[in-house]
Amino acid sequence: MRDVLTTLLTYYTLHYIVVRFADSSEKIISWNDYGESHYIGPIHQSGIPGITPEDPRGAHRYVDGMPHDRWRDLLPYYIEAYKTNKEPTITSERLHYWYRLSSSTAGSDSGTVGNAPWEPPAKVDSVVQDRVFFTGLFESPAVISLQIGLHPIERFDVKTAGTYHSSSPFDGRTGAVKVQILRNGAILASGIGEVIVHKPHDGVNNYNAWVGGIWSNGHKSIES
Repeated sequence: MRDVLTTLLTYYTLHYIVVRFADSSEKIISWNDYGESHYIGPIHQSGIPGITPEDPRGAHRYVDGMPHDRWRDLLPYYIEAYKTNKEPTITSERLHYWYRLSSSTAGSDSGTVGNAPWEPPAKVDSVVQDRVFFTGLFESPAVISLQIGLHPIERFDVKTAGTYHSSSPFDGRTGAVKVQILRNGAILASGIGEVIVHKPHDGVNNYNAWVGGIWSNGHKSIES
């Protein structure tokens, strides 16, 4: 049995709280807790646990192909804000986006429950959200373009410099996730993320997040 905690919004929310209500020190966990899909470090195959004769894939079922590296790219901004107690100057505009690859009801939960072991169990679809989340760092107002598969494009107006966070529900949409940063009609950065599918390929839901990112200064994300 696995436990799913809160929503994929947590990563952004926790950084916001840390910066706004800073304590004397803060610690990020976990670097490589692949078994619970809690990791911000690179995926090392030798470190993925749980392979047994009964389950030859173990945690590979949830971790393989699900990078979280791009979350680390936001850390320098949040660390400087934490240390200086002010908004850092943004010199490299970027957008990071994350989501699960199917809806929470698309397949079997395989015994997974919501909440921590010491809390009352809940159905997973009551504690997770079928949404594409994204956080950006912007030098000035811009537009974020989001498209899932061949469905209509959504646009989100970034009205001021600084951080911007929002999300969009799946609403039954499937397909590759395309994101862009635009300003004055020009495309500053573009990337295509993993495909959201109607059903998981092995029939079992994966509640882990796939994470990608794009930059406006010539860098490219690993999936672009």
